[in-house]
Amino acid sequence: MKRKAKRDRRSIPFRATVAMHEAAHAVSAFRLYRRLLYVTINPDRKNGTDGYCLTAGLIDTKEQIENEIIHAMAGMAAEIVIVGISRDEAEAAAHGDLLSLVGVFKKLRRLGVKLTDEHGYEMGWRARKFVREYRVEIETLAGVLMSERTLHLPDVMRVLS
Repeated sequence: MKRKAKRDRRSIPFRATVAMHEAAHAVSAFRLYRRLLYVTINPDRKNGTDGYCLTAGLIDTKEQIENEIIHAMAGMAAEIVIVGISRDEAEAAAHGDLLSLVGVFKKLRRLGVKLTDEHGYEMGWRARKFVREYRVEIETLAGVLMSERTLHLPDVMRVLS
């Protein structure tokens, strides 16, 4: 059995992947009308790099919920579309993003919307389509994140305009 090599969480390529992942979340928040507070990557010498994109806002309509799903899947989609890692690796890296969707799915159920596997595939396709459409913005923001590490909404607006 062939064993997968573990990625070095402190390496520059890994940090660049995290920056791309978080930039995709930030661009999706900005373009899908979520309230972006900040986006950050945190290179830690001991534990490696992690990142976070904090947003706020009410989610009440089916369209807002679908946008939230696209936003949550955008980081994983960027790793697949831009970075070129496998879907399995991207899903493993985006475990926290996928867990954050549990609340969204509960809200959908309360609204009477039933999700099927087909709907999940469609949302994944829409997230990848979003990343392809905004690839230049995502790559540009990721580059700035690599040097500045944390960007607040005014910084993101400056970079994307």
